[in-house]
Amino acid sequence: MAEWLGTALQKLLQRFESASDLAETALQIAAMRFLFYFVRYLYGVLFDGIKNR
Repeated sequence: MAEWLGTALQKLLQRFESASDLAETALQIAAMRFLFYFVRYLYGVLFDGIKNR
């Protein structure tokens, strides 16, 4: 019984660690998207202002 419980707890821990890796990856993707669109916005504001002079 103790061996089965230990194995079950190890599997739960592995699942939890895997899920935290997925959440970290999703956060990194969201941050990169934000950065991409922010830089794109700044680029447009900067160069549109120069063209209109």
